[in-house]
Amino acid sequence: MAKYSLSIAWMHSVETVTIDDADLPEAGDLMTTWERWEGHDPVKYYVEVVRVTAGAGRTDIVLRYTKELNPALAGVDYPWGTSTITLRPGKKRLRAVAEWANSPPNPAYDGTSEVEVTELPPAGLLGDLLALEAPSGPTTREVLVAARIGQGKFRSRVIRAWQQGETCALTKTTIPELLVASHIKPWSDCDSDDERLDGANGLLLASHVDKLFDRCLLGFKPGPNYTYTVQLHPDVREQAAKLGVTNGALLDASHLGQHAARFDGYMRGHYARFEARAATRLFKES
Repeated sequence: MAKYSLSIAWMHSVETVTIDDADLPEAGDLMTTWERWEGHDPVKYYVEVVRVTAGAGRTDIVLRYTKELNPALAGVDYPWGTSTITLRPGKKRLRAVAEWANSPPNPAYDGTSEVEVTELPPAGLLGDLLALEAPSGPTTREVLVAARIGQGKFRSRVIRAWQQGETCALTKTTIPELLVASHIKPWSDCDSDDERLDGANGLLLASHVDKLFDRCLLGFKPGPNYTYTVQLHPDVREQAAKLGVTNGALLDASHLGQHAARFDGYMRGHYARFEARAATRLFKES
């Protein structure tokens, strides 16, 4: 298992894509890539995975770039279309090639590019496991790594369900490093892997909001038409307000479409747990 950085030299730019061969994307997933045009700062794209096919010693990943997924770039003259990244594992290293098809077709952009592949060092949970002097048994290792992989796909599906890119659902923070894909129904309480990876069973939250939500110190009171209002445990309201989280703040999930009803079910379950927690004091009176 390894993670790779793919540097694609297109005709007018260089694009960077990160691929994890232990967690390949699936059709419908949302990915991010970075592209640098000469003389400009890197641009972040949200791209949709159209399909992933494997066989005959190769894996093809087809990505679609659209204005709809990148509203911040819609008014800029960037090319839109699809790219097909072909991965070919070798004896010593991974090889890759990429092909761009502009939409509408444009010979100034269409073409094939060789890809510079760099293997990235293990990070996070997997890196910690590999670094252990006395590694966990195979069952524990598989469970932990699977949890890590599940979180990756889960985050992608939450972002896709919400259709707002990498944005905190409550604070509207857009710094990816501060955002957590938070399960509404806890991972350990889910009845199936489908629930664990259901994009409707999640919120992308700033890390401090995620902590409050995960510990049922913050709940979202259901209202009409898939709207919810923030309710905070009485013992944390004052401190939470200093972090910009206040009672009565509105969360609107009416745009979730086909996901809205499932989302509402998960949220009502969480709010019931919040109400039980809010009825108890966190701190003893001195």
